[in-house]
Amino acid sequence: AVAAPRGRGADADVDARAARLGDATPLHLAAAVGAEAAASELLVAYAGPFDGRADVSAPMAGGIQPLHLAAWSGAAGLVKELLRERAPAGARTDAGLTALDVAALSGQAACVALLLKAGGGAAAGDAPLTALHCAALHGGAESVRAIVDAVPSLALTRAAGGVLPTHCCALADDADGLAALLAAGADADAADDDGLTPLHLAAYAGHHGVVRALLAA
Repeated sequence: AVAAPRGRGADADVDARAARLGDATPLHLAAAVGAEAAASELLVAYAGPFDGRADVSAPMAGGIQPLHLAAWSGAAGLVKELLRERAPAGARTDAGLTALDVAALSGQAACVALLLKAGGGAAAGDAPLTALHCAALHGGAESVRAIVDAVPSLALTRAAGGVLPTHCCALADDADGLAALLAAGADADAADDDGLTPLHLAAYAGHHGVVRALLAA
């Protein structure tokens, strides 16, 4: 847990409220709402015992660290600051998600770019979905392109049930993201474990643009 800031005993009430939120610290809470100025104050005030840094890797319930929350909220400036303070870019929550996965799932393209540059765990791990699946599910073509450019093999990586990123783009009605995946070598006709192709999913969802793109592939 983050140490109480020196000279700010009034913040004990904040600490007490945070403790009731699954061991969240004030830094977690500021990151969760994208309060970059408040988080910067906390990073200065909450001095660690060894090198004067805040405990930027302190987990709350579920193994969630401040970097995960900053990525989810789209606070790109705070993501950059936390990485500069040596927050572990590849740390995973108890569900196996990295901050990159979280940023991709919430459509935060600027955070995705920062975390890719920091080596934020784009490769497939123990999570049920890769960062590319997460980006494709959100319909974030910009993030899809960035991730597939960084790790082209993810375009061919299957998640649980044999689901490919192309299936996710079909569901999200993201023809631009689909085009990026196909350009990286994804198979437009590849089926999941139930025999469903991206075309099946796009047709069922009524996504005309994706249906047209898949027919033309």
